[in-house]
Amino acid sequence: MPRIAASPLLQACLLGVTQIVGFGSTLYLLTVLAAPIGNAMGWPLAWVSGGMSAGIVTSALVAPHVGRLIAREGGRRVLMTGSLLLAAGLATIGLAWHYAIYLIGWSLVGLGMACSLYDAVFSTLGRAHGHKARRLISTVALWGGFASTVFWTLSGVLVEAAGWRVTCLVYAAAQIAICLPLFFFAAPAGLAEAAPADPDRKARPHPVARTVHTLEPARTLSAILFIAEVLVASIIAVHLVNLLARMDVGLTAAVALGAFIGPAQVAGRAVEMTLGQRLHPAMTVILAIGAIITGLGLLTIDAPAVRMLAAIVYGAGIGVLSIARGTLPLALFGPVRQPVVTGQIARPIMLVQAVSPVAGAFAITRLPPEAVLWLLAAIAGIALAAGLLLRRICLAQPDPAALPDSQST
Repeated sequence: MPRIAASPLLQACLLGVTQIVGFGSTLYLLTVLAAPIGNAMGWPLAWVSGGMSAGIVTSALVAPHVGRLIAREGGRRVLMTGSLLLAAGLATIGLAWHYAIYLIGWSLVGLGMACSLYDAVFSTLGRAHGHKARRLISTVALWGGFASTVFWTLSGVLVEAAGWRVTCLVYAAAQIAICLPLFFFAAPAGLAEAAPADPDRKARPHPVARTVHTLEPARTLSAILFIAEVLVASIIAVHLVNLLARMDVGLTAAVALGAFIGPAQVAGRAVEMTLGQRLHPAMTVILAIGAIITGLGLLTIDAPAVRMLAAIVYGAGIGVLSIARGTLPLALFGPVRQPVVTGQIARPIMLVQAVSPVAGAFAITRLPPEAVLWLLAAIAGIALAAGLLLRRICLAQPDPAALPDSQST
């Protein structure tokens, strides 16, 4: 079947659709399905949620291998494989009659997430388009921001009409009918620069890494930055309503505040896609983390209007940082090393993501809610410090986008 030639921006929009389906049917799946699954199977909520944790851990284990594969060959085949794995995993979950089968299904989903969600898509675009991929990455993330809104509603309708098993099977079919063809037609197969057989060992250092051995510090700081951000974002995503309830905010008001975060993420990504292109990604990261810290601080103030503003500011910061998962490694390490480094730092990030809901529950039950918010702000402060150090590294080195290709591999 011939592939249809498409502009890079159209490719990014089509890949964004795959992220709506991908996130909606994986990380957002249990938002609606957890209770129906637990009630039908007689499993406690911890068991049901444990399936997702198993999937995230599986994804973390294979992420570095996925990054190296994209660096060598490009990402189209990887993305298509991820779609098939997600379909197999969702079908397995939908047909599971035993908890072990349920875990196997989530393990397959974890493999699929590593091969087809943001990290893999961003690396594919960077590998194919080089430093021109920043706007494309922002476009994909902008589309992906609609995943929760679309799939929370869709899952509610499907569960009510046909049950959780059919919902999982419908999402498995969507991976085959929607995502697989879009990956085939829209995912770029080319390489921006010729990659050696083993980019970890043989690739010449990127300019940022060329002097004073800055590759390792930059990689470590990037990992610290995104680990801290994911820890904060995951705890807020799971426990925001509980935190607000402990601050005497009513359930309706708490849910309404949480509802502002999703649109704010999309708005933040839209601003980054237009105005943020003028800033270095490290500076964008610093501003985004500053917004997150500001939002967390404002949430401690007992005033409805201030808390509404806090949710918007926080959501915008989180939305911009999701783009930075692709643009910052691309700017720091170049298109050859970006997939490798992204895969390497994805492992600890995902492991933290898997345990963060439990860590958040532990903190919430032992600390006042205001103290939890300030603790999260302090953790975000660690990310801010890492971002400032990365900015110093970038300022001390030549702009890789301005160098000839022969110098940037």
